[in-house]
Amino acid sequence: MYKYEKTMKKFWIALLGAGLFATAVFADGDEVPVRMHELPDAARTLVDKYFRDIEVTSAMMEKGMAPSYEVKLADGTKIDFDARGEWTDVERPGGVVPDGLIPQPILKFVAANYPGRHVRGVERDGRNHEITLDNGLELKFNRRFRLVETDH
Repeated sequence: MYKYEKTMKKFWIALLGAGLFATAVFADGDEVPVRMHELPDAARTLVDKYFRDIEVTSAMMEKGMAPSYEVKLADGTKIDFDARGEWTDVERPGGVVPDGLIPQPILKFVAANYPGRHVRGVERDGRNHEITLDNGLELKFNRRFRLVETDH
């Protein structure tokens, strides 16, 4: 009986390992194109509100436990969304991020400390906002919108 238990233990460990490997292989980077109407409502609303006059060139969904989305526009703008359709990253290499996407305290900070500069990118997670100015300077703010880091 001991030999049988040992064999079964090896079988289950191998099966578990194969399942984890398959999950990692198929979950990572599994992007599929989607149409705008397939995006979450919040994502569609944001694109329509702030970028209505710019053609959408692609929309992709990255599959996984919590899918994420990426929308690219004809002017080079790239917008990333989480599973709920909330934006997580907006990059505008040839333009300015709309003020409505940047918290007021950060806008005031930039106006007071970097007059004449424009925000080309904004990224947020649950705790921080990071912005990129048109001169390449990156500013990181905590959840209370206090500057915590700069990177040239």
